[in-house]
Amino acid sequence: MLDKEVVMSNSWFSHQIIEERLKNGSFLDLVDEFLNWSPILTSLEHVHLRDITQTGRKPYSKLVMLKALLLQQWYNLSDVELENCLRDRLSFMRFCGLTLEESVPDHSTICRFRNKLINKSLHETIFSEINRQIENRGVSIKSGSAIDASLIRAHSRPNRRDYIELEPTGDEEQKQDQKPFEFTRVESKDPDARWIKKGKKSTYGYKANISVDITTGLVQSIITTSANVHDTKTFPALIDKLDWEAGQAVLADKGYSSKTNRELLREHLLKPFIMFKKYKNDPLQIIKTKFNKAISKHRYIVEQTFGCLHAHYGFGRTKYVGLKKTDYFLTMRCVAFNLKKTVVLLA
Repeated sequence: MLDKEVVMSNSWFSHQIIEERLKNGSFLDLVDEFLNWSPILTSLEHVHLRDITQTGRKPYSKLVMLKALLLQQWYNLSDVELENCLRDRLSFMRFCGLTLEESVPDHSTICRFRNKLINKSLHETIFSEINRQIENRGVSIKSGSAIDASLIRAHSRPNRRDYIELEPTGDEEQKQDQKPFEFTRVESKDPDARWIKKGKKSTYGYKANISVDITTGLVQSIITTSANVHDTKTFPALIDKLDWEAGQAVLADKGYSSKTNRELLREHLLKPFIMFKKYKNDPLQIIKTKFNKAISKHRYIVEQTFGCLHAHYGFGRTKYVGLKKTDYFLTMRCVAFNLKKTVVLLA
């Protein structure tokens, strides 16, 4: 009984130490106050953590694990780095609700929890719920859309072709037309990544198609595909993901230009502002060029969003192997981006 009282006293004391050293409100405090965690945790009710046993220790709550995954996105940490930061960073401890005496989730626990979210596609549910809460706070997220795509390099290296020069041994005579031995070095472990060539640059990996709000730049929806999937094929799924209001404008570049996509927007009672492609001997080319220039003046917002995601959220290369895990990686980065930008806007 005495031991229990001592532990409770130590927990209270460590909590007071953390609060004393972190008096000023930080970004993490603003996020914690902004979000209503209950609806998010309700969506995770089917994620079963390890049961409590007489010999095993108490499992970590879903709230602690979810907050840890968000920290991983904001600070671009690996599982091992996240575990170490949870041990010695007071701001991380307070955000996750951990005390100095408590053990922290290790890298394998973090990995298993993440895989459970991926297998049930719950990262998409988390993204939708957080966007709903952002909208309820009066932040614009459905005032119109700007759509674009960005290539994401795969984590694994692709297969490559190597050559071995043949050299005669002993008294063998070297043939003049003898070619080097050719073989394929198998290095790729990513079955879903594909090659694509854009301009003079070839990329092996994936493609992220996102729509952002034309006022705030917050990410509305995201679809992840292999790199070789054309933008026009992804466009209908991207549009169907959103709850649109009649009369909203949808801006997109030439990669999404097609008669089918324009008709799709009109069916949804949306205004199609998709840039036109150039065609030789087109009598309307001058009008279309002016139309494209007018749209380009407003599409910068999606370029800004991609620039921030690449510069601060590691959006240029996935950390995982496979389409499902890459989709989780990109979606959770967008969740982190939306949350941070929203609390800054409201601060």
